[in-house]
Amino acid sequence: MLTQESINRKEFLMKIGFSGAALMAALSSCLNEKQTLPAPVVIAPNAPTVSASTVTGSPITITTESAGTIIVLNSSTQIITFTALAGANSYVPTTVGTYTFQLQTSSGISVSSAAVLVTAKVSTTPAAPTVSVSAVNTNSKITVTAASAGTIIVFNGTTQLTIFTAVTGANTYIPSSAGTYSFKLQTANGVSGASAAVTVTDIVIPTNDLLTLDLSLVANAALLKVGGYIRQSNIVVALVSANTYAAVTQICSRVTWQMPNSLIFSILYTIIKEKCPIMTLF
Repeated sequence: MLTQESINRKEFLMKIGFSGAALMAALSSCLNEKQTLPAPVVIAPNAPTVSASTVTGSPITITTESAGTIIVLNSSTQIITFTALAGANSYVPTTVGTYTFQLQTSSGISVSSAAVLVTAKVSTTPAAPTVSVSAVNTNSKITVTAASAGTIIVFNGTTQLTIFTAVTGANTYIPSSAGTYSFKLQTANGVSGASAAVTVTDIVIPTNDLLTLDLSLVANAALLKVGGYIRQSNIVVALVSANTYAAVTQICSRVTWQMPNSLIFSILYTIIKEKCPIMTLF
């Protein structure tokens, strides 16, 4: 049975002069011909765009025109793939190399992006702090100078005692026990080496009298007027105000005074740098 399309073709062929066997042959050719459809055109996605060269541990921004899968290559070797959103995506390289990126969608795989050179991150540890002294007594100030702000780590020997926040420049630490102290500076770039060692010594306060003076003796007459002083046994003794005596030496000193009326005055002065005032008598 002829279709409407076949009838229309027959009428057209008869109008242009086909008849008989020629007409039948033309109609048969039309019925047997196969229509060839063009192959579908598949358009692969465009290559992603990338941010500039960077260092290990810092992110690379990969921008894609559509969602899909990002293929990560280092020197043409595929490392990993991850799901991509349309727009900005991030990848953090952990090793050095030359990185490129491809976008894979249902339409195919794009060509590679521009190359991103990844170099090793240089971490500069801070310089070791400097200290103001090499030896002090307990409860005396140590000035610890830091090259930058951070955290000072305090050691006695190899044992960490404490930490405290450091400013750039001078910082203060006061040791309360004897030992060999050192200091390190910690910043975002790491921990410095140790400072020079500071030897801290306990202060020993004598429990016995070091010196007994009889103020009735002529040799001690200078101690009867304010401002008068004597020096005996490496101890300087002075009358600094009415009925107030001071004794100074390199260590804590205890001096007993014997007054003419047998009244005993005991004076204890601790002469330690920055803890008690040091009197200049000369």
